[in-house]
Amino acid sequence: MRHKGEPVPANLMASWRACRKEHPHLFEKVMVWGQRNAYQDEVVSCFHSDLLREEFQRPLVHFVDMFTGELAEQVERLNFLRGQIKNIIGPKQTGLIQVTDLFFSKNGKEALYRLKEKQRRLMTQKAMEEGEAAKLEAGAYEVMEAMNAMHSSTELAAAKGKVEASWRKSAYPAYEPGKDKLRKAEGERWTGLPLGGSNLSQSYLDMRFTGLDEQGIPERPDWGKLHRLRQDRKADAMLKKQERRKSQKAALMDSLKPDSAFAKKCEGGKMSGFWIN
Repeated sequence: MRHKGEPVPANLMASWRACRKEHPHLFEKVMVWGQRNAYQDEVVSCFHSDLLREEFQRPLVHFVDMFTGELAEQVERLNFLRGQIKNIIGPKQTGLIQVTDLFFSKNGKEALYRLKEKQRRLMTQKAMEEGEAAKLEAGAYEVMEAMNAMHSSTELAAAKGKVEASWRKSAYPAYEPGKDKLRKAEGERWTGLPLGGSNLSQSYLDMRFTGLDEQGIPERPDWGKLHRLRQDRKADAMLKKQERRKSQKAALMDSLKPDSAFAKKCEGGKMSGFWIN
């Protein structure tokens, strides 16, 4: 732990700082944040908001999954002050309409697998040269090398237009600004960029062209629907958890009955090779 105003402890992220000193090129495009939790909570989400402001320096639309970190009150206040408008993807929908999931996740992981195979070969070769057993260990250097490989692969794909292609596949840009109203995003501008794909049904794509009044002005969204859906999903998960516990308890009670299969196995104090003391 380090508190504001105090010097940085020598052992705080020591391996990462040593890696940065020895291999500074690995930290040019990949940023490392030290944080106690192993997930993107509101602290990391605030860091991310800072990074978006620094990179874009203007209002933007930020696509996020529906998880606690990005929806924390402190983060939403920062987003409001910085003009960072959130497009929240509903529960169980990321595999269908999240740009990251539609292409870039797979692309990055493929680059990662190729690098990991290379790292395994090098570690095995080094172990053979030193006459030791191969240990496939990953430290700060190996992790940063992997992150850079993933970043480079997705960066190259983005330069080839995969962001726009995946965006169209998610069916978000169904409309584009017209002279005085929104109009369907179709025509020469969108050649080779079909709206939707095998991930979405035709009925869903048809719904993308609803929500406008006669003047071509979008209806005001009711974001509360997503929040209510989230609460319903949470309540449903809790109910299923309670039902599983009841079923497990009932199965346990049945197993303790004298005529149960479990009780018969225990007759004489012997069960599956173990003696009950």
